[in-house]
Amino acid sequence: MDENEYSPEHITAYQLLVINQYQHLNQLFLKLPFTDVPKAGRNLSIFSEYCHRGLKEQKSPKEIVEAFFIDILKLSDRDEQLHMIFLILQFVERQILLFDALEDNAFPSTHRLDGSGSISQIISLLPTKKYRHKVLPIFEKYHAHLVLTAHPTQFYPPQVITILQDLTNAIASNDIDHIQEILLQLGKTSFRHNRQPTPEDEAIFLIDYLKNIFYPAISDIQIVLDKAVGKLPPAVTIGFWPGGDRDGNESVNVNTTLNVAELLHTAIITMYQEELSQLKRRLTFPTLWRQLDKINTRLTNTLNPKNQNTKNSPYKTPEELLSDCQNIRQQLIDNHDSLFLDAIDHWISAITCFGFNFAKIDIRQNSEIHHQTIYEIVMTNKCSDKFPEFKQYHLLDEKNKCDLITRCLSSEMDIQIETKDISDISKDTVLMLQAIPDIQKRNGKEGLHRYIINGQD
Repeated sequence: MDENEYSPEHITAYQLLVINQYQHLNQLFLKLPFTDVPKAGRNLSIFSEYCHRGLKEQKSPKEIVEAFFIDILKLSDRDEQLHMIFLILQFVERQILLFDALEDNAFPSTHRLDGSGSISQIISLLPTKKYRHKVLPIFEKYHAHLVLTAHPTQFYPPQVITILQDLTNAIASNDIDHIQEILLQLGKTSFRHNRQPTPEDEAIFLIDYLKNIFYPAISDIQIVLDKAVGKLPPAVTIGFWPGGDRDGNESVNVNTTLNVAELLHTAIITMYQEELSQLKRRLTFPTLWRQLDKINTRLTNTLNPKNQNTKNSPYKTPEELLSDCQNIRQQLIDNHDSLFLDAIDHWISAITCFGFNFAKIDIRQNSEIHHQTIYEIVMTNKCSDKFPEFKQYHLLDEKNKCDLITRCLSSEMDIQIETKDISDISKDTVLMLQAIPDIQKRNGKEGLHRYIINGQD
């Protein structure tokens, strides 16, 4: 932690709630009934000190590790050395997870949640409601766009994520017996993935964060800003790379992107239905309850558009759903003393922020793949017969490439794109472009509206 950015109270809280607690619980972990855990813990402490000293003496990592095994552990057998390194790494993995749980639990006590850069601090700079309306155009023009990237090595396996959540909750309630049980479970649980995660696995992992963290947080931020400044477009949007990032990832293709788009669509509609279920527990008034029931049926049909029903047709756009929600909101104001208005406002805020897409899939591909695709299409159509410059297409600069393609498309040539005549990667590029309207029809235009073409490596 940077002491210049935190108050003494926050630094003290970090020492007590994170560092001191970690040292206490780490000792608890060392006492668990595992044969190799105490040995790994002791050797890790010695190894850490040995590394510090070796680096100060400007020794290479190879020299430090080899000397540690021979001089300190007296291990000359290669298999025994690898076994000890493996034990130390296993121990470190579990220490990191314990530290993560402690930091998660302590976050509200170790950070200024209303400090510089926070929403409440920004609003406090706008002294009057009249002045806030003057800055409304700025809030309408600018917003925060978060991009969720993905890489399989960044993810704990699902069972470890569950342990992390349970451990955080046990620490929050200071339940030592339960903490010890979870640490015991942690010691017996493998951190290895059973298989190489697929792009769909990466998407599912991040969708879990979308549902449990981003959905409530972004909805709450939107409500606060709307009340302070006036009705705004989404203040925070999310970009999503899993399933769309093709640059250097051969396992991503058009079917992957379609699958991830459907996962996102299903997840957000399901979230709306879960929030609607909570609303129905409160808005039990005869006319409203029936209207909410109808909305739920239409959302179910939105998930399954083949369930066409003239009475409860699927929602085609989030705006249709918002219209129904606003109607219910107005009835609460007019007929029910604004009872549970905050609940319906939270739902409206969520729909405003997430639409039918939850997150915006970004397509990423290297520019060389696009050059290759264009080249293969023009060559299979024998465009070089009329425009011989295509034979040297890869040597042209950007302007001349664009001019050449424009002249070709403006000519009388009948250019056909037959995917069976081009390479697999060019075929995927074409099919992806053709699939974009289908994704936008299902998830909304915001569901996939950015195509990133990376430069040459």
